[in-house]
Amino acid sequence: MTKLFWIGGFTALLFLIATSAMGQTKQDSVETVDIKTEKWIPKPKKSALLSLIPGVGQMYNRQYAWIKVPIIYGGFVGVGLGARFNQRTYEGYRDAYALSVNGLEHEFGNASSTDLKRARDRFDKFRQQTYVALGAIYLAQVIEAYVAAHLIDFDIDDDLNLKLQPTTQKEYEQGVGFGALLSF
Repeated sequence: MTKLFWIGGFTALLFLIATSAMGQTKQDSVETVDIKTEKWIPKPKKSALLSLIPGVGQMYNRQYAWIKVPIIYGGFVGVGLGARFNQRTYEGYRDAYALSVNGLEHEFGNASSTDLKRARDRFDKFRQQTYVALGAIYLAQVIEAYVAAHLIDFDIDDDLNLKLQPTTQKEYEQGVGFGALLSF
């Protein structure tokens, strides 16, 4: 519980430092502004680098950060608690299996060594999967910040047309090939 408290406090400190640093700008470092709409456009690489601290890239993009950041941290907390549960359960079955193999009493009573080994292996697999899930959440939030920064100035115009028309293409030795052309 104490480790979780310190990790949470450290994360909150990083969050506060990052948000206070975002408000400070130098005169030389002017961000990109779209001249037509006077809309601020974030830099994708900077967004990805800032998101190495989870959630900071989303705040830098200024797009629904009040929704995205709690989802990111909620994912970390949920999967982290699952990893902690699986770690503790794995350790319990591991210790019980070691005691059972040596013929000593263990906390699971009459459970056989085979059953304890199977349960230990199952929770070891769950434990490893939760660590992979933590990495996937971390990577997904970095990718999301990068892609959101790219798409912030994407043109959503009412005049988007999609045409599908037949086409022919001259093949090298086989003559003419038929196909479809899809164009915007």
